[in-house]
Amino acid sequence: MGRIGKQLLSRNKITDRFRIGHQNLVPWLLSFDGRWGGFLGGRAYRRPILVGVSNQAVADYQIAVTFTVDTGKMNSDLSDLLFADPLGNILPHWVETISTTATVYVKIPTTSTTVKQLIYMYYGLASATNTSDIDAVMDVGLRAFIYDGTGFNTFLGTTIDTSVSHNWGSGVVSINGVGNQTDTTSIYWQGWVKPDGLGTTTFYCSSDDGQRLYVGGSLIVDNWVDQGTTERSANVNMNGIKSIQYNWYENGGGAVAMLGWDSVNSAKVYPIPSTFLRCKKYVALVPTVEVLSEEIESTIWNLMYKVIRGVFTMAAGSNSYRYVDLTNVSDYTIVSGDFVEFDLFWDNSGAEINLDLIASGWTLRDSGLTDQNGRSVHTSSVAHNADTLGKWHTRRIALTGAAIGKVISQYCIACEKDEAGTYTGYIANVKIWRGTSIVKNIYVGGSITESVVLNNGSNSHTLTANLDKLR
Repeated sequence: MGRIGKQLLSRNKITDRFRIGHQNLVPWLLSFDGRWGGFLGGRAYRRPILVGVSNQAVADYQIAVTFTVDTGKMNSDLSDLLFADPLGNILPHWVETISTTATVYVKIPTTSTTVKQLIYMYYGLASATNTSDIDAVMDVGLRAFIYDGTGFNTFLGTTIDTSVSHNWGSGVVSINGVGNQTDTTSIYWQGWVKPDGLGTTTFYCSSDDGQRLYVGGSLIVDNWVDQGTTERSANVNMNGIKSIQYNWYENGGGAVAMLGWDSVNSAKVYPIPSTFLRCKKYVALVPTVEVLSEEIESTIWNLMYKVIRGVFTMAAGSNSYRYVDLTNVSDYTIVSGDFVEFDLFWDNSGAEINLDLIASGWTLRDSGLTDQNGRSVHTSSVAHNADTLGKWHTRRIALTGAAIGKVISQYCIACEKDEAGTYTGYIANVKIWRGTSIVKNIYVGGSITESVVLNNGSNSHTLTANLDKLR
């Protein structure tokens, strides 16, 4: 972080709890490069990316990010791309393909089985140094997918194979303990191959029984028949990294599967050395990857006023509450597929400060809806302390059922607390989404106007919209 970013952190006394717990609020500050006008390394643009859940937690997983190439903002070779988490930690990436769209693989620390994760893609710096690197992202070897049946019928498992040079004879076809068939089995190996010198490379494959070899998406060997050990070959212009897939099956008798080459810098050899082979990790449920709307650095400074700080002084009572409407927000009609999302932080245990939406004959607090973690939308100190006490927490609530068609006319910061005391909470990034698009910005920065619409008890409050108030 550069000079200005450090000064802002010092001036605002932003604590570790603020920086670590929150994914949406101030990544711009933590990733700011210290020059007035520049994200990471001085880049002008960024796009948030939401990574979906998987069925298992896998460390160093490689996600595929596909997006339209903006030639007016991105370097033609995408050398300006940079990926980072919300705290500004750089994530390794590798640009696989570039045309009107691009596919880039990014290595994230782990997949999640419970919540979506946020990362950022930065771009817009003509002088950037290209940091795309397959070796920093992918695993060594090819990934083998092993099946019962000669036509990839029943999946048995997967493993990484660093030496595709197998002669099982009449024994069990198995790689690293995966596979249990002696006959009627099939495998495909998948990944990428790096050139050993630029120019013509001859690929060899030898099999008993059938085999097919694809390099760069093209079928270069088609030898899908029952046979004794048979070698086939084909030439490829290795002008860069290319995808590779070797399909193989065994019907009966001996079993052989071998993959080799004669490269620019070496003689014919089986197997292709693993130093030139790369593959990705496997999960049964591949996380979704949602590339969201572009954010422009030149307009990002309004995020200095992106936090609503609510201080409520509550009187003791059996049903004490105070609801404050953000009166400068226009009405909105809820449509099927909408969900409201906002960030919440409590300074005090059981602060019970939250967001409420009010329409004629309907309120969010009494709707019976729940957030992404199954928590009731109504404030509850027991339920929400674990999420929001001393840390930022993003709540996402699908607006379903009776909410559809309701016209929201009041957007309230509310506190419900029967015990006397002063309670402080923060709310930010209040938006209504539909799919991957923001359809209503309720509060995303700037000043606020407000008015008390509900109150029970001798309660008072102050609302401010200034990051400097967060201490």
